[in-house]
Amino acid sequence: MPIFTNLFTTEDIYKPVKESTHYSLNIQVVKKKVLVKDNLKAINLIIILPDSGVVIRISVSLPHYLKKMIELFTDGASSGNPGPGGFGAILRSDKHYKEISAGYRLTTNNRMELLAVIVGLEAIKKPGQDVMIYSDSKYVIDSVEKKWVFGWVKKAFAGKKNKDLWIRFLAVYKFHQVKFTWIKGHAGHVENERCDVLAVLAARQLELLIDSVFEIENRKSDLYSEG
Repeated sequence: MPIFTNLFTTEDIYKPVKESTHYSLNIQVVKKKVLVKDNLKAINLIIILPDSGVVIRISVSLPHYLKKMIELFTDGASSGNPGPGGFGAILRSDKHYKEISAGYRLTTNNRMELLAVIVGLEAIKKPGQDVMIYSDSKYVIDSVEKKWVFGWVKKAFAGKKNKDLWIRFLAVYKFHQVKFTWIKGHAGHVENERCDVLAVLAARQLELLIDSVFEIENRKSDLYSEG
């Protein structure tokens, strides 16, 4: 019986693939020759064994590395901690580029760092995307990469800050394949510097949003401390 791996090579299959979010090839092997039929949505192999004429149909999943990576650059800032703050985020994939920012009248730096990631992920329209997040926040990255946040969930975030934002993060995080890369802040990284500018400018706007959950919790904290 013929060995399938000798009928076609990886190069034969993927060479004709065009740039697109989804790929597909219908391949027919006749007398050990590969005929590329079209470029649609999944890789379907139609193999005709030359000796017997038996037709074998094989569906091959798109390799993970052929998917396009979405890059998400984020930064947060606050003047005073707490104080007026803002976040900046950049989404980039191939020719697509989008900047997002917002400012709040009273918040913290960590909340803005986390909110930048959340809003960036929420802006991705299709689920199941490969996303690389670039951040200078050890708080955000370590909480996810070292699995701390999942432990906090099991303990109902007892004694932990920013429960509302972490719950919101996890709600969108589960829809994608997310990885983090730490970058040093204020070190000349082009996108990180741009996100910093977006965050600072957002925090300096005349009309700022209200970080409702934080303000309520901060007010309660002040009352307890006064008591």
